[in-house]
Amino acid sequence: AVRAALDGYALARRANGPRGNRHTIAHLQLVHPDDYRRFSRLDVVPVMQLQWASRNVWTMEALLPFIGPERHARMYPARSLRAAGAPLAGGSDWPVDPLYPWNQVQTAIDRFGIYGEEEPLHPDEGVGRFESLRLHTRGTAYQMHQERLTGSLEVGKRADLVLLDAPTHVHLAYRP
Repeated sequence: AVRAALDGYALARRANGPRGNRHTIAHLQLVHPDDYRRFSRLDVVPVMQLQWASRNVWTMEALLPFIGPERHARMYPARSLRAAGAPLAGGSDWPVDPLYPWNQVQTAIDRFGIYGEEEPLHPDEGVGRFESLRLHTRGTAYQMHQERLTGSLEVGKRADLVLLDAPTHVHLAYRP
């Protein structure tokens, strides 16, 4: 599906030329490595719901047996897409998913999730703290053509601020 969408965007760009569109593909659970660099070349924004990038019943029991270990190892390839130059954005998928923004930010980093999973899901695809904050702020502003208004702390931009006085470990804070 990702390759078909990228092919469609490439065809549209060839037919119409660049028009300043920021095409987007969301819910990027599986991306073939041959397509990582295409996001950057086509200026397609991968919008990732990285709160799902954890070891749970959905990623293990419901998915692994059907896609096999090779593809499973490439799930939610945030680090690989970023390394290939893709302009990552983070998305919550709210109201389908609960709106726990710190879970999104934390799971993008540690790939644990909020329900106390014992092991992370493919931690080699996690991103650093700065990158996680950037894809959830500047990345989403870029995706929506709002980067001149918001997404980073600069004079003249709109901003909501949260000050944290200690590191937060959401996968522990939200345990049921």
